[in-house]
Amino acid sequence: MADHDTPLRHYKDSLKALLHNATYGSQSQRVTSEDPALPRLLQSVEGIVNHGLCEGLTFWDFIQHLESLGDDPALSAVKRVPRVEHYSKEEKSRLWIIYALSHKSLFRSIESINLHADITGAYYEPHAFLQDADQCTLFTST
Repeated sequence: MADHDTPLRHYKDSLKALLHNATYGSQSQRVTSEDPALPRLLQSVEGIVNHGLCEGLTFWDFIQHLESLGDDPALSAVKRVPRVEHYSKEEKSRLWIIYALSHKSLFRSIESINLHADITGAYYEPHAFLQDADQCTLFTST
């Protein structure tokens, strides 16, 4: 479990910084793409979803596999981005995270991922963050 503390701690720290900026910043309590804490938050979420991926696989590979389980609005949105076929898998993953965060569906998606341990196990090592239901619950409850 200690291996998971770091990604979750980075996420919580970056979220606190973003919320602090939104609360005490010069803008009217609204987070924008100009907020310097936003890239840190995105990196922390990327750290969580990439933690323990099997060698040679990406989070984008995993998300595309999950598409067969039902409609994912974030995945559909990313696929509609003009010229997305020219983006790297990492860029597509980042777009998915941004869409899911901005449409408040990231945590539902993470909870859904936990329901499919067989698929998650094919993409992630046993020690991976997304393989630990307790850590995912802590992540989605923050």
